[in-house]
Amino acid sequence: MDKIIKKHKNKNHYLLTEQRLWVRDFTRSSYPIDINNLTHPNEYRFLAGNENAVSVMNIAGIDMEHINAPNVLIVSDGYKFEEKKHLLKNVPRDVVILGTNRSLAKWSSELRMDYFVVNNPHEECMSYFPKGNYTPKCIASCRTFPEFVRRYRQRRGILYKYTPVRESKFGGTVDAFYYIDDYRNPICAAIGLAYRFGVKKLMLFCCDNSFKGERPGAIQLPNGLYQYPQHNISHSLIEGNLFWLQSQNYTPTKVANFSSGLEYKTVPYINDMEVGNFFR
Repeated sequence: MDKIIKKHKNKNHYLLTEQRLWVRDFTRSSYPIDINNLTHPNEYRFLAGNENAVSVMNIAGIDMEHINAPNVLIVSDGYKFEEKKHLLKNVPRDVVILGTNRSLAKWSSELRMDYFVVNNPHEECMSYFPKGNYTPKCIASCRTFPEFVRRYRQRRGILYKYTPVRESKFGGTVDAFYYIDDYRNPICAAIGLAYRFGVKKLMLFCCDNSFKGERPGAIQLPNGLYQYPQHNISHSLIEGNLFWLQSQNYTPTKVANFSSGLEYKTVPYINDMEVGNFFR
């Protein structure tokens, strides 16, 4: 099936996903607008409240920092993460590791995480804290649950904030030098940040929501695992971001996937033995 790309009158280009959502080409120099309007009107006041609460904490914007990271690994806590995370010991020191979701809560003290990327606006975000005292630098959306941000700072964690791309019907209250197309998904946010850091090689590590054994409402994947239908949306948004990352003209980017969910059409899967060698 041919890809459908819309050249919008707002000067942005958008890729239509299989889930009928539009993923913006974040590598183009045009004013960013998310035309999906994923935010329900009932959430406007709540998210604006989060933005205001985080804003008064005077956290430095990641958009004002100069970070050079040609090698980036994005890690989540997908299928068998606890069994596979030891492979991260083999990753070269010049690889910047971006943690997402509950990877930090399941982290091991002998492993290195350079930044933890978080954008959950709800109280569920509080479950992301690690059990120990390990607090890597954190890059939080300006709409992240404010109490998480406060507690992270209290633990002497170094914090930065990023600003999500505005929707056509919900603009938010925060201005920035650059915006991140996160679609309320931390892996999408991490891909956008990696692009801003100048990534040339990118790996997804356990970035899936799959599980073993049938559950009510779950669908079976080609590899025999299961996931819930709503995670197809996340997968398609991530795939759209990876498409634009790989399609840019000026900074060719090599991408690999070490995850157990649905495969990406343009991203090769690598095995355990290839994790340490991908960046070499």
